[in-house]
Amino acid sequence: ISITTLEPQSEKINAYRELLSRLYTIEYETLKKLVGHLAFIHSMRSKNKMEIKNLAVIWGPTLLQKIEDVGYSQQDAEVVSDLVLLYKHIFPLSDDEIKKEQEMLMCLQRYYASAETLADSVKQSGDLKIWITVDQNLKKSQKKRIKLM
Repeated sequence: ISITTLEPQSEKINAYRELLSRLYTIEYETLKKLVGHLAFIHSMRSKNKMEIKNLAVIWGPTLLQKIEDVGYSQQDAEVVSDLVLLYKHIFPLSDDEIKKEQEMLMCLQRYYASAETLADSVKQSGDLKIWITVDQNLKKSQKKRIKLM
């Protein structure tokens, strides 16, 4: 039976948690960061037009790719949709992670507010701005900022 069809929602959450607990730590943490980022993108859908169905169609085949199957799968999209929509229920978040999410949200809100005032005088470039922290154990002096072009 597919996890995506489980009811009630608490059963679905528990099934995803159990399945994801089988991953190696690095795979689990990487998936958690990526799905967290997708959940954040989805939370800003009024600005970026990335509804859950758009995210799921793009990321489903990418994240859940099977060796023998290179095509689109509705079930893959449904799994990604569940992971994004149920992110805060499936993946336990520490207080630090919640604080970082709130800081990112405030930063993006300031960015959008300033971009709206400049909209008439500045041409849109289509730049992608993304903040990623992989190793939370690094000291501040060890962290480096990288600008991607």
